[in-house]
Formats: sequence, C-alpha cells, structure tokens
Amino acid sequence: MKHSWTKFLIFTFLLTYICHGALAILNYLGVIALLSVPGQVLYILGGSSPTIMAFVVVHAFYNADDKKAFYRSLVDFKQPFVYYAFALLMPIALGMIFLLVSFLTGKPAFSQVSSPLQFFIFFFPAIIFGGLEEVGWRGILQERLSNKNKPLPLAIIIGLIWGAWHLPMFLIPNLGNTPAGYLPFVLQGIILSMIITYLYAKTASIPLTVFCHAAVNAAGSMGLLMPFENRQDVFIYILIGLALGAVLLIPLKQKTMD
Repeated sequence: MKHSWTKFLIFTFLLTYICHGALAILNYLGVIALLSVPGQVLYILGGSSPTIMAFVVVHAFYNADDKKAFYRSLVDFKQPFVYYAFALLMPIALGMIFLLVSFLTGKPAFSQVSSPLQFFIFFFPAIIFGGLEEVGWRGILQERLSNKNKPLPLAIIIGLIWGAWHLPMFLIPNLGNTPAGYLPFVLQGIILSMIITYLYAKTASIPLTVFCHAAVNAAGSMGLLMPFENRQDVFIYILIGLALGAVLLIPLKQKTMD
C-alpha cells in the first residue's frame, strides 16, 4: 500500500485528462457536441475518475485490513448532528458571505438567488455528480497524506491538486468556463478544500465530505456562487474564505498513523 496515493493521482489524472482532453479537442473540431451521448459519456467518465480510481487503487494495492477500514469509512454515518449541519450549511454560509461582499462593493447579486427549495432539488443529483469525488480526495488522498502534513498545508495541497485536475474543463468549448477565470476557480477550490479537510479531520467520515461537496454544488446551482471572474468582490471574498479556513484548520493537530 506504500505510495498508493501517488498511484491514485496518476490514474485519476490520466483518465480525466484523456476523457476531457479528447472531449475538448473533438468538441472544438465539431466532431462531438458536449450534450451528445458520446460527449456526455466522456464528460461524466472524466469527472468520475476520483471515485473510480479510488476503488481501483484500494482493490489493487490495499491489504485486507486497510480495505476493511476504507469500506467502514464509506458507511460512517454515525456522527454528531453538528457535523451534518456544518456539511450542509457551511457552503450556504460561504455563498451568503460572497453575496454580502458583492453588495458592499456595489455589485449586488441577490436577485440571482433562487428559492431555498431549489437547494434540495439540486442537492441529491449533486451527490452523484460531484460529491462522490470525495471518495478519492478524502478516502485516499487526505487519509494517506494526513500523517505527513499538518491540516492547513494539506488542505492547500489538495486544493491545488483539485484545481489542476479540473484544468481540462476550462478548455472544453461551450462548458461555460473561461481560461481567465481559472485563478479564482483554483483559489475557491482551496477554500472548499479547507472546509472539507476540516470535516474529514474531525470525523473520518467519507459520507459527510460527500454531502458537503454536494452542498457546495447545490448552493452554486441555486445562485450562491462566486463567479470565476477577476473582480474586486471576488478577491475580497477569497481572502475572507482563506482566513476562515485557516481559523478552522490551524488548531487541528497532525494525524498520526501506524
């Protein structure tokens, strides 16, 4: 199982870059449309690579005891209610902080927020399309690296890896992302990594991190979303978010593993 996390990263990046890279090229050439069946297969397969490769690595490189520990963490729902509240409400709180910053800087965006009911409509699909990434990011990457890194630098490392993993998405035409928005996207990813790193460090529960990631996507879908643009309000919010993440993580101790 030694260096299993490096194998996880290599396999994950390969699958995503092959699928999303091919989609970007073929879409640009007009061979495959993003919303066509082949386009969606490539998009979903590439986006599912952290989940797929987590199971591949566990079955190929983990011993029996570590496999059992991994699968126990997948069904670890028995956690204090406060952590469920944190997982579901913190992404909403971050979105509200951004809206407040935008309002105070003269760029109000409250009209873009839909009904709170929309959160739950988006939340459950977001578990499948986004949330399950945490099976790999937390169940393997954070779990394997937490004995070598303190929580704060670990969260930053995972956030940067997560940003690099998403890079091909900014090259796919018609997806809505632009290269100019990549820096705000990566910085926002570090903030979210801080929140989810904290949650996993406190609970070792993969389901809670899946719910938190899904809540991030659901909150964004209902309008509580920082736009990936180089704007004053965006960077003020990013500074606030990074400071909040640091406050959560700095008191945590580095995990020790046998």
